[in-house]
Amino acid sequence: MLMNFKVPFFQPQITTIGLFEWFRDFMGRWSGSDLIKARVVHIDTWNMDTTNSITRDFGKEITLGQIVGITVSITNDTQDKRYDPSLVENGFTEARVEGTDVILIRKTGGFFDNADFNSTTISRGDIIIWYTT
Repeated sequence: MLMNFKVPFFQPQITTIGLFEWFRDFMGRWSGSDLIKARVVHIDTWNMDTTNSITRDFGKEITLGQIVGITVSITNDTQDKRYDPSLVENGFTEARVEGTDVILIRKTGGFFDNADFNSTTISRGDIIIWYTT
């Protein structure tokens, strides 16, 4: 029963994030389900107006069989809006995982193919890779 749950003694160096991760891991084991984790990969610079695709490596620690999904967030040049390409009409033609890479392809003539997304000095957004343990 959860009311009998006791938090073990934590040392002062334990951070809030560390406590959250411990609790998340505990709840995943307690519920008997697989843990879903996230890895954030920064897109870095991408002139979407002139280049229709970009590839980002997410590392070898995660296998293709562990991945349950990806989420992409794109930032405009003025950095006052973030977009989910899957919800933008004529946004992306593809967002796929291949090996240890995430490949993003924007639609030619689509929403992101314009001067609002042509800066080469800002981070264009993030990719979140959702995977099981």
